[in-house]
Amino acid sequence: MYQMYAYSKKYVTPEIWLLYPVNAAMKDSGRITFDSGDGATVSLFFVDVANIEKSMEELLRILSPNIT
Repeated sequence: MYQMYAYSKKYVTPEIWLLYPVNAAMKDSGRITFDSGDGATVSLFFVDVANIEKSMEELLRILSPNIT
C-alpha cells in the first residue's frame, strides 16, 4: 500500500489502484481503501485469476464513472 501511495504522490494523482490476486481469505472482503488524509487515496481490487474477464468487467464498472 505504501508503494502505491508513493506513486500517487510522485505522479500527482489523487486516486490510485492496486490490483492483487484474490485468495480464499480475501474473497468476500469487500472494498478496501486507504485515504491518506493528504489528497491521496489507494484502493485495492482483488482479481480472480480463474475468471479474469469477470474481474475486469467489475473493475471497469467501478472505474467508469471516474473516466473522462
